[in-house]
Amino acid sequence: MSEVRHRLRGSGRGAEYAYLRGGDLVVEWYDFGDDAPYESANLLILDGTGQRALAAAMGADAAPPGDLAAKVAAEFASWFELRAFLDAWGITARSETDFQP
Repeated sequence: MSEVRHRLRGSGRGAEYAYLRGGDLVVEWYDFGDDAPYESANLLILDGTGQRALAAAMGADAAPPGDLAAKVAAEFASWFELRAFLDAWGITARSETDFQP
């Protein structure tokens, strides 16, 4: 089964998506282009606890995980905006970066 990716409006620097991977909510900023020194996928990963905290902070307490991915894409313009929101609310997300050759 393929994952459904919900595109964020974006920061104008690469492409940004929210989607489920396993039980995690992933928000990805894929940075590429002439102004990027290298291609990279920058991930914010929220487990179940993080998802519940995010949903509560957004006023979407009962949102199923798939709906939460769609709500994140609709509510936040970019990966950076979500990162600032998580920090402001003290919500923990794991970060991963995958550098492309």
